[in-house]
Amino acid sequence: MGNIFKTDKRREFQIPDIRNELLKKVLDCTNVNFHTTSKEVAEKLLEIEKGVDEVQRKRTTHGVKKGSLLQIEVKKKTITYLLITKIEHDEFLDEDSLMKKIGISFKKMEALKYFLLNRNSGIPELGDSNSKISTYWWKDFFGVLEVRDDAENTEKAIKKINEVINRKIRNFPEDVKAIKEHVRTFFRTQENFTLESFKAQVFGSYTPIKEGYSFKKSVEGVEKLVEGKKIDSSFTIDKEVLKKDVEKFDLGHGVHLTIPLDRENNTVSAVEEEGIKYIKIKVNNDSIYNKFLTE
Repeated sequence: MGNIFKTDKRREFQIPDIRNELLKKVLDCTNVNFHTTSKEVAEKLLEIEKGVDEVQRKRTTHGVKKGSLLQIEVKKKTITYLLITKIEHDEFLDEDSLMKKIGISFKKMEALKYFLLNRNSGIPELGDSNSKISTYWWKDFFGVLEVRDDAENTEKAIKKINEVINRKIRNFPEDVKAIKEHVRTFFRTQENFTLESFKAQVFGSYTPIKEGYSFKKSVEGVEKLVEGKKIDSSFTIDKEVLKKDVEKFDLGHGVHLTIPLDRENNTVSAVEEEGIKYIKIKVNNDSIYNKFLTE
């Protein structure tokens, strides 16, 4: 259970003004009605998951993973939390009957999904062992609202992360360019964003080009974006945002360059010949290339 408080895969949601019946009961749950409410929550989840399981089995060979619903109230320092989590079932050998049985593993205790309500602030955070939080878990079951949708998260993440990385552009332009290429590659090739996977793939094996460059501050800056609630720590990358998102440059001489962020690496590069700086652009269109040959 401690891992739920440590993981970066939690995502903050909003409590809507108009709430479904289950969410009302969860929010109003007290020690007096805890047993009754817990039973109703478990029965409602079973009802929803039966429908989801039926749909999934028509498309794939796997349905909804089976598990047990654990509902407890936890106090961590001065904050009280209500935790509703689905724990994955595991196989074990019964000591008396020597028969294979299924239940909760005491050692493994893996949370498939969870709902963590901060009683002090009233803010719920939801998580999932999958890379994406199942829609039925947050929308159909609890009926909460996204603080930011995937499109907004994608757009803000790219913008804010590049702002953090650009802080070192004056002294380390080549390293900044290389790191930004890694950022673009991550968003272009990955389906989902989590803070840990982003840090591992963008900064994990990076070797500085210029002596003295350290990406420690950049990593801390990205972490602060999540801590400060500028972006969520886990979301699905919206590829349509990448198509629309562009960088614009005024090159002087009346020439402006617009570059989509989902371009391939090394499409645009900088070169210097005899003290004159140029922007080199890779093209696949012969007619455009030939047009510039004649100018």
